[in-house]
Amino acid sequence: METTHICQLASQLRISQHKPSVLTLSTDTLSSLLSSFTLIEEQSTSFQVKQPHNFKAELLRDLQYLSNYIQQAKTFKLYWSPCEDPCLDLTKFKNVLSIEFCKVDVNCVRGLQALRPQLRKIVCQKTCNCLADVLSNCGGDQSHAYCWNELKEASFINNGIVEVDQSLECAPWLHTLDLSHNEITNIEALSCLHNLKYLNLSYNKLEGVPPLKGQICSRLQNLILKNNFIEDLAGLRTLTNLWVLDLSNNCLVEHKSLLTLSHLATLQWLNLQNNPLSWHPNHRNRTASYLHTNTASTHFVLNNAALTKSEKHLAGSYHPHQARGGTFATDSVNLASDKVRRVRHVVIEEENAVRESRDERLPTGQRQYLETKRQIEDLHEKFGESWLNSQSGLLDVLGLEGIAVGLSTSPYEADFTIYSGDFTSHKDEVEKAEEVEVDDENINEEYNEVDTPDVSMEEPDVEEESIYLATVKNETEPVLLVVGQTHLSERECSTSNERDKWHVDSILSCEIIDEGVTVQMDFETMRKDRKQRIYVFEDEIEAFVARVKNKINSRTPKKEDDVKYQCMKCSTLFAKLKNGSILEEEAVVKCPNCDSTLVVEDS
Repeated sequence: METTHICQLASQLRISQHKPSVLTLSTDTLSSLLSSFTLIEEQSTSFQVKQPHNFKAELLRDLQYLSNYIQQAKTFKLYWSPCEDPCLDLTKFKNVLSIEFCKVDVNCVRGLQALRPQLRKIVCQKTCNCLADVLSNCGGDQSHAYCWNELKEASFINNGIVEVDQSLECAPWLHTLDLSHNEITNIEALSCLHNLKYLNLSYNKLEGVPPLKGQICSRLQNLILKNNFIEDLAGLRTLTNLWVLDLSNNCLVEHKSLLTLSHLATLQWLNLQNNPLSWHPNHRNRTASYLHTNTASTHFVLNNAALTKSEKHLAGSYHPHQARGGTFATDSVNLASDKVRRVRHVVIEEENAVRESRDERLPTGQRQYLETKRQIEDLHEKFGESWLNSQSGLLDVLGLEGIAVGLSTSPYEADFTIYSGDFTSHKDEVEKAEEVEVDDENINEEYNEVDTPDVSMEEPDVEEESIYLATVKNETEPVLLVVGQTHLSERECSTSNERDKWHVDSILSCEIIDEGVTVQMDFETMRKDRKQRIYVFEDEIEAFVARVKNKINSRTPKKEDDVKYQCMKCSTLFAKLKNGSILEEEAVVKCPNCDSTLVVEDS
């Protein structure tokens, strides 16, 4: 650096009177200053003190001032510029606490090893290819790995880092780490940072969130993962103290992938913008249902907007249930619909085989009880429903005297009364008009069927109900649409209670709108709140519309006649279609010529 530039720089710093807190220099300027400081060293080592020339004395004063200024600087920023000597020495910065490198090759910088015990923040932008160049080797010093005792913040932006290496173990006290704009695919090595609270991994190549281990799971509070290729969020389950989570601009397709969010009890800020699932028409409601229940009592922000009251009501509503086959059900709504259509399957085994197998496993006392029960059933089969009244002496034989036997409440009691009596006579001698041909095996089967419902007894001619899942527009909770033989009804998913009901004859139209996910239905009714419904479907929308239109087309056509009217005002004769509405109230007839309502029906 020329002497005139040194004097100008010193004079500007004196005029500004700023404290030497932040100093920003280019590599060329720093290299020139370091070479100029040799004059001060030569002056201090001379044995004979002479009165220097006035100009030289002024230059030495300016150099001494700049040297003191550099030594007192707390923050030093160095950016690249063309220079003759690329090797730079930072030993002059004795009190610096924060260093920032921009486009400077860190391997050409010496002095970091001496500053390692005192540095609190280091920023490296386009300076290194791996973390070990700075944290382990200390740049051009090429030192051995040693602990950075005071380092709290570190930023390695846009360095082309592919892997997070084990050199992070040299910075155990880091609480803020920025690794954005790199090419990182795995972050498992971050588990060694037990005190990390803020982590920025945006603009990398992560395809999922790998599970972290150790104390970082309870310390990490802010996690920025935007602009990656993330599809799996399983690793978030262990981050129990997370406050802020940014997942925008990723590859999350289905809301089911947000199930891990239900474990984040302290989460207060979430961003899912520009993910494929964010374009779902019911995105906010679905996302709210996967959040933890604590979000309902906090000022939770989703996609830069606070949760509404209805969305807070949905928070924590999704809880996975264990299915019968050992797998988890994917949606509580599906469970509700399965409950409505639940069918019991009955398997009838041979009576004797069941009794023998039970007798082998039961002790002696229970065996005697079953033997007594078998005798009673045989007597009931032989003498009919009134076997106790006609055979009162059997009470003494079986030891049941004094026990009051209640009347049967079985729906087959009338049949048993007909069948009671002596069946020893031949079946061919029974009269057709008064008696019924009966088989002993049929009696046992009908008797056993009293306690066991049979699903095959349904009426074959009754049309089965069709159930579809949809969400009413401007509402949050889904409903079940049940299309029956004569009515269309809305039912709640959780309780199956009926909310609204329409006769199929009142359906005017059923059309698909809004890019094939919404259905608009119009009804002919007097109630304004039931004249129209707009439903949002996830699937089976075509099946629902086809079923409803089939109902509309299969209706019995209404009787419609042309009626002749005459206007009393202008004597105009006209014909009008008679109102065929199912409503009792008919529309007002007006004259097409003068719009008068004073018209009479012409017979």
